Amino acid sequence: MKKILYLSILLLGGSIFFTSCEDDEKLNPIQTIENAAVVSFMIINDDINIGPTDTRIFSAEVDRQERVQSYVLEVTRTFNGTTTDPVSFGSWTANDFPFTMTIDTAKLANIFGINESEIQANDRFNFLGTTVDDRGAVYTIENFNIFSGSPELTFNVDGYEFEIRVIDE
Repeated sequence: MKKILYLSILLLGGSIFFTSCEDDEKLNPIQTIENAAVVSFMIINDDINIGPTDTRIFSAEVDRQERVQSYVLEVTRTFNGTTTDPVSFGSWTANDFPFTMTIDTAKLANIFGINESEIQANDRFNFLGTTVDDRGAVYTIENFNIFSGSPELTFNVDGYEFEIRVIDE
């Protein structure tokens, strides 16, 4: 009887262990950089700031790892100490990559439904990206925090969180 009890406990414990491992994979889809669904930015111009009179732009080549099926980018505007709710900047599917992204005051004004003249020096635009991979796993900046300091992700985090400031020219 004791043998059956011990065997039952062993089997139950083993099944909990295996279930737990499966659940961990679902909760943490990024186990290695090779398995991640990474969107990368290669900034074309050396400056990621823009000017309030539309003479400076942010421009980057955007590409993806093969696993990326979709990419969504949202943006908030901070001005005079107030931050707006996030609005959609755009969404792309796997077939849209690679592409060139350009951001200027005219595009930002249009997205926020304001006049271009309302965008002033010291305004800040914060971008947050989300990808979904071919397994349905969702990736945000929080997923990449587990790799903080990892040299292979330093460059790629731009696709998930970056800021553009409006500066006086």
